[in-house]
Amino acid sequence: VLQELHTILCEVCKERELAVELSDFTDGNELLKQIDDIDVAFLDIEMPRMDGIELGKRIHASNPNCKVIMATGKVERFKEAFHIHALRFVTKPFEKMEVEEALLAALELLSFGKCIEVFANRNRYEISQDEIMYVKAFNGYSEIYTDEMRFRRECSLLELEPMLDERLFVRINRDVILNLCWIQEYEKEQIKLGAESFDISRRRKKE
Repeated sequence: VLQELHTILCEVCKERELAVELSDFTDGNELLKQIDDIDVAFLDIEMPRMDGIELGKRIHASNPNCKVIMATGKVERFKEAFHIHALRFVTKPFEKMEVEEALLAALELLSFGKCIEVFANRNRYEISQDEIMYVKAFNGYSEIYTDEMRFRRECSLLELEPMLDERLFVRINRDVILNLCWIQEYEKEQIKLGAESFDISRRRKKE
């Protein structure tokens, strides 16, 4: 399976003229030793010793910027991958088009280097947009939440929204904009993101 995926990725990179370095791992612990240098990881959910879900959790803790793509033949396990912020899923046996789409989506996300100016305790910061989990509107200002901190901007969501990358962010109601990459679960018109849950307005549901 590993050799098959490697062959497909080599073909895609050659056809797309992508300058990437591919590394193969049969042990999750070996991958973790190099995780700081890895931008995209294809993980098989079914692996010996440490399965893809556990490995994904450790990757997210060590290098949250690494884009994880899960591979599995068991569709019922897809839901588990929400908890490790998996970007895409590919099914086994592999289809070249599906693998290619997943890789290109990951590489596109890595190109989001655009930063945004925010403030905390009167100090100015610049944070990468992919760090932002969600933005919430208050009376005359907006709060920007990352995994570890809360920042502020003296502007409305209406003013802030055009500054955010539309590939990453979606407005789900009058008061909240979410980063799609941080969504852990979506069920019954409610989104779970970290310890927070958000309702989707009827107007925004289709979008």
